[in-house]
Amino acid sequence: MKLSGPGRRLVSGLASTIRAPRLIRERQAVCCALGTMPETPGDRARRQPRLPVCSRGTTQLLTAMQESAVTRLIVESSAAVGDSYRHGRWGAAWVIRRVLAPVMADKELQEAAVGASPLDWTIVRPVKLTFGARSDRIRAAPDLPYTLFSKISRASVAEVMLEAATTSTWLRQAVTVAA
Repeated sequence: MKLSGPGRRLVSGLASTIRAPRLIRERQAVCCALGTMPETPGDRARRQPRLPVCSRGTTQLLTAMQESAVTRLIVESSAAVGDSYRHGRWGAAWVIRRVLAPVMADKELQEAAVGASPLDWTIVRPVKLTFGARSDRIRAAPDLPYTLFSKISRASVAEVMLEAATTSTWLRQAVTVAA
C-alpha cells in the first residue's frame, strides 16, 4: 500500500494539529505517529524526550476528530506500553520503560486518552523501529511476545497502520507489531 496518492494527505509537526479540524474534515481515517525521539542523524539534536508531545498532540487530535465527525483513528505507540508490558520477554519491557521512562509515561497517557475516546481506534505498538525496507514477514497481535532484539521498519509499521485504517480487524484494540 502506498503512503501517498489520491485521498491521502501527510501532515507533520505538532503545530499542524491546531489546524487539524480543517485538515481532517471529510477523511475516512486519521493515522497519528507523533514522537519526541528523532533518530535520523541530522535530527538527533532535536530530541525532546521530556515533552509530552504524544499525549498532548493526541488529545488535540481527538478533539478535532470529534468536531469533524471523523471516527477512525490509528495511533502509533510503542511496545512496553499498556498491557504489552507483560508480553516482553527476558526483561525487555522493564529495560525499555527504564531507559525511555519519560517517553513511555507520555505514551501511557496517550493510550489512556485514545482508549477513553468514543472513536473507532486501533493502537499499533511497534518494537524497535528501524529505517530498513518493508518486510514481507510482519507479525501483529495483541499478545505478541517481543525481546530487546525485536525490530520492525518504519515502512512496515506504516503498512500495518494503513491496513488497520481500512479494516476493522483490530477495532478498539492495541496490537504489537514486529518483523
